[in-house]
Order: sequence, then structure tokens, then C-alpha cells
Amino acid sequence: MCVQVMAYIFLRLVKNNKALLMFFALLLFSICYLFFYKRGIHNFWINADAAMMALPFFALGYNYRYYRTDIEAKLLHGGWAYWLLFITLSLANIGLGYLNYHLTGVQVDMFGNSYGNPFLMLLSACSGIAAVVLLSYRLNVRWIAYVGKNSMIYFVAHQRFYTVVDPYVLRILGIYIKNTLLLQWINAVVMVIASILLFSLINAVLSHIPAMAFMFGIKPNRSSK
Repeated sequence: MCVQVMAYIFLRLVKNNKALLMFFALLLFSICYLFFYKRGIHNFWINADAAMMALPFFALGYNYRYYRTDIEAKLLHGGWAYWLLFITLSLANIGLGYLNYHLTGVQVDMFGNSYGNPFLMLLSACSGIAAVVLLSYRLNVRWIAYVGKNSMIYFVAHQRFYTVVDPYVLRILGIYIKNTLLLQWINAVVMVIASILLFSLINAVLSHIPAMAFMFGIKPNRSSK
């Protein structure tokens, strides 16, 4: 949640200037890596270091909302060029991710403050996100759209939710299911369904709190204004 608070503060400081938000996001990202991670300094209070590393993604998403109509107008009418761009971005995601691991031997894990080369990580992640966005233009699945619109809730709460709830679900299912592989699959399905239901409830509550709704990317309920 720290990244949402940080983005909210910066947006107010730059008066919603999208270019300045992107500039400060990349600046903090670079500072966090060059002056802290390179010196072995991390695990800040309330994960402020991870928030600085994640801020560029938030800024990109915020900017994308304002240019979405123009982007869709250009992409939705594309033929072979559309699929060529999708394949290129997908390969860039895989290739840059592999290159990062090959050069550093580190798997990316934001929760564990593990990035390898953060600039390769950023490029790999952005190309993968762009590929998913491109593919989503050709999909018309309502439940996927719902999850996508509320992805900030999943981003913020999933780690805490799974670390707290998953052991109990596994323990209960383990009483009735002895096959380890089957247990893992059923547990995954149960956790996904439970998380969607819980986060839907969170979405309904937060939509009535404008400031919190903004930080989670939720459209505030008009009655809460």
C-alpha cells in the first residue's frame, strides 16, 4: 500500500502533471537502486524501498488511463502489425527476463527485495505488461475485465491474504485429500475463488472512501462525494 500513498502524495505535489509524475517515479527508482540496493541497504520501514521500485509501474498505469482512447484507436484496427507487436513484446519480456537471470543469477521477487538488474527487470516487466494489454483488446471476457479493473487491490493485499489464509485452507483440505498434487491444485482453485470474493467485498467498501478508492484505482461511488 505504500506505493499508492507515495503516488498519491507525488500527484498532489506535481498537481497531476503526468510527465513530472513519470520523471519522479523513475528518479526514485534509480536513487533506490544506485544509492541503497547497490550498497546492500534495503528493507525500509513499511517497505518504502519496494514502493520506490514499484512507483514507475503505477505512474505508467496512471498515464495510460489518459491516453487509452488514442492507443485503442490505433491498435484495434491493426492487422498483422498488431500481432507482430504482440509477439515482439512477448519475446522481449521472456528474453529480457532470462538475460537478467543469466547475468545476475537472481530471480525477481519484489516481496523479497530481489531484482537482479532492476533496469532489465523494468524493461522486461513493461514489455510483458504491454503484451497483456494488447492481448486484452482482443478478449471480451467479463470476469477477466473485472479482475483487471480491480488489480490494485490484488496487488496490495494478495501477499498478506495468502500468507495468512493459505496454511489454514491447506490444513482443512489435507484432512480429506491425501494426494499431494491434487491437494495443491484444489487449494489453488479455492484460494483464487476466495480471494476474488474477498477482494470484491474490499472493492465495494473502498468505493465509498474517495481517497482510498483513488489509491486502489477504484472509481469512487458518487454517493460518497
